[in-house]
Amino acid sequence: CEFTIMISGMVRQKCNNSFFDLSPKQLCFVRDADIHTSICLNCEEAVFYNIGIPTTHLNNVAQYYNYPLEKLFKPKMPIVIDLRQKDYDNIVLS
Repeated sequence: CEFTIMISGMVRQKCNNSFFDLSPKQLCFVRDADIHTSICLNCEEAVFYNIGIPTTHLNNVAQYYNYPLEKLFKPKMPIVIDLRQKDYDNIVLS
């Protein structure tokens, strides 16, 4: 699994034969079964990070927070959230 976090610019994700755009301060959770690729919309400005997460770590975190892992894997498309400034800063500036 992986997280993609947008820093600047825009990226179009093709995932499971559908498209969606990611813009700054958005975080996307891509599951291990998702077939996906990123298409740069403004390549000179686009900066994003992909952070790989082993499934075992994801399972441990879900158990620690008592969060049903099925919620992350059930939707047809990856989950995208808009990060609050504080959370964005904690991730990017750490």
